[in-house]
Amino acid sequence: MINKITIKNILAVVAAGSLIAVSCTKNFENINIHPTDLDPDNMSSVEKVGTLLPAMIYLLQPQQENNSQMTDQLVYGQLGGYYSAPNMFNNHGGNGHQIANWNPQETMYRGPYVDFMSPFYSNYFRVVEETGGEGAVYVVSNVLKVAIMHRVADTYGPIPYSKVGSGAFEVEYDALDVLYPKLLEDISSVIASLESYGNTPSPALAEYDIMFKGDFSKWLKYANSLKFRIAMRISSMNEDLAKTAMQEAMLSGMLLDNADNPTLPTNDNPVYKAAVSWGDLCINASITTYMNGYNDPRLAKYFTRTTGGAYNGLRIGYMPGQIGGASARYSKPGAVQDTPMPVFYAAESWFLMAEAALKNYIAGDAETYYNKAIETSMGQWGVAAGNYMSHPGGSFAYTDSYNTSNNYTLTSVPGVAWSSESTQEGHLKQILTQKYIANYPFGLESWSDFRRTGYPELIPTCSLAGSEGVTLERGMRRLKYPDQEYSQNPVNCESAVAKYFGGQDWFSKDLDWAKKN
Repeated sequence: MINKITIKNILAVVAAGSLIAVSCTKNFENINIHPTDLDPDNMSSVEKVGTLLPAMIYLLQPQQENNSQMTDQLVYGQLGGYYSAPNMFNNHGGNGHQIANWNPQETMYRGPYVDFMSPFYSNYFRVVEETGGEGAVYVVSNVLKVAIMHRVADTYGPIPYSKVGSGAFEVEYDALDVLYPKLLEDISSVIASLESYGNTPSPALAEYDIMFKGDFSKWLKYANSLKFRIAMRISSMNEDLAKTAMQEAMLSGMLLDNADNPTLPTNDNPVYKAAVSWGDLCINASITTYMNGYNDPRLAKYFTRTTGGAYNGLRIGYMPGQIGGASARYSKPGAVQDTPMPVFYAAESWFLMAEAALKNYIAGDAETYYNKAIETSMGQWGVAAGNYMSHPGGSFAYTDSYNTSNNYTLTSVPGVAWSSESTQEGHLKQILTQKYIANYPFGLESWSDFRRTGYPELIPTCSLAGSEGVTLERGMRRLKYPDQEYSQNPVNCESAVAKYFGGQDWFSKDLDWAKKN
């Protein structure tokens, strides 16, 4: 769904009539030539294709408030330990059927599939048709294809991917040991194309490119960090492939500097709207417990204070219909109406490299990468680390002064200093705990890391209503396929469930890379 801002952007670029869609290996000299004919009726089909980019790019962090709420806020945000919902959302399942208690009805878990798959591909195939599979718009669209479809795969497991083409979605699902290597193959091909463009930005592409303003060097860095992230996701499934992909990404050049962090512009931030205008969103107890315990200097940048002046999160699953006074009792996200929406942080790249070095997947010193990751995050938010690096960790208690039955204690929080741990597992826990804090608010990443490694420890729901094997300790391991797949692609959907999940499309079923804890 295209929101008002996206429509505004699209109309602006149509009026400007600028296009960038040429072959990666020819006619590069034309890439910065602005078309002189501003009449949309006289624009070529190739010129018009750039107007599709904003809608596709916004799928990286949906700006439309309902899409954002039903994906990155209530699903990834709660499962990843960043957000909590103080309301019941009775129109989406009612009492006892929420993501927060790990027993949602279909309307609460279909968003990451139906809001990403069809909207993306409907525009993508138009780009393919208009460009003939050539040019910068096509190349950027393929970066987005990998970025968005890996989000869907991380969420549900096997999905249609390699056989999707020409608008055909009723195709066989790819097993994860086929799907992720194909994602790596596709992003590697895109990276090669981006490398051929060099470091010369395109003012023409900038009119459509709401994320990097036509800067190919930044698209290249983002693509390489994305490649590294996907490789880490499947490193337990195919270590040799993962190692090769990681090393290639580092050699090509990753997103390592805060100046390159991609964000999406907005004057109607959906997180601010949900939290402040609607009162539907609070901060999760897990993240505030860690940050309060560490006396983290980023607290004031991340969250608002309660009326008592504290940073208090809300434990997920506490849903007595509606929590009276939740707006005053619990902290909210610090975003305001025009806060840009983040897509990827340089700090994540450093944390990924720290984990990879720890496991001997890449060259380099894990401690150095780890320290650089924390330093990069602090710099991103403009705060001084102070004595943060010497914090010993220990036991961090969450106290809900409004309902003490929600209290919970994290009993083995790792110290921040690398030297405070002596084993590989201890260092892994450090890396993933600090990555969790630095990666706020990317809930899918923290949920994926938790499923993949068991870290960080997250405060579980206080109202477990799950069935089908979901446990309090492990939580939801994936989302079930939406009803749309069973009605529109029944043969292949049912075959995938039988083949990959033993005939049980359950929230408790592990993905192949997510079996650590």
